[in-house]
Amino acid sequence: MIQIDVNRAPRGLAATVRRVAQFALASQRVHCAAVSVAFVSTKQMCRLHSEWFDDDSPTDVITFDLGGRSRKAPREIDGEIIICPAIAKKQAAAYDAPLRHELLRYVVHGCLHLCGYDDRRAVAAKKMHAEQERVLAAFLRLKR
Repeated sequence: MIQIDVNRAPRGLAATVRRVAQFALASQRVHCAAVSVAFVSTKQMCRLHSEWFDDDSPTDVITFDLGGRSRKAPREIDGEIIICPAIAKKQAAAYDAPLRHELLRYVVHGCLHLCGYDDRRAVAAKKMHAEQERVLAAFLRLKR
C-alpha cells in the first residue's frame, strides 16, 4: 500500500499531490510506502536547509529518506518531501510553466530521491531529470 499524507498544500492541490506521488512511486515499482509531503514558507525552508545542509539559502524541495531500506526490501519507502511554493512560483515564471505543474514536478522529484535517484553529479542528474519529466508527462496525460 502506498500511503501519502499531504500537509499545507496550496488550495485545491492536495488530492492531486497525493495522486502524483502515488503515480511516481508506482512507476518505480514501489508497492509499500509511507510518505509525507509538506508545503512550507520560504523562511521555514531556509531554516531546514540550514539545519540539515548547512546552507541558509532557500531551496525548492528537500527530501528526507526515513526508511533506512535494506537490500531485502529496497522498495519499501518511508520519507518526507518538503516543498516551498514561493520558490516554485519563481521557477515556474522563469520557465514559463504553470505553477501547478512546477509543484507537481517537485513532488515527483522528491519521490525519485526516495527511490534512490541522485542529482549531485551531472550524469546522475541528467538521468534523474529525464525520469522526472517522463513521469510528470505521463501523469499529466492521464489527467486529461
